[in-house]
Amino acid sequence: MVERLTAEPDEAWRTLAVDLGAVLAHSRMGPLSKGLVADIEGVVYPRLWKLMEAVWDGLPDAELRTRVSGLDDRLAALLGTGS
Repeated sequence: MVERLTAEPDEAWRTLAVDLGAVLAHSRMGPLSKGLVADIEGVVYPRLWKLMEAVWDGLPDAELRTRVSGLDDRLAALLGTGS
């Protein structure tokens, strides 16, 4: 999924690819604590769902970017990567 999103022309999707890639990279560095896994799941699943709803409902690109930005900010805070 990260590779597909990276290839998208829209910057919002590439940002999402970076975010999901950061989660993947952290998981490959070693086991994640149960607390961090729960925090990541608590951020990623609901925000991805909101993003999917926006796509399904045909919301404007600006709304999609806002939702990706929210996910980006929350994951950056959890992973300590800065946004």
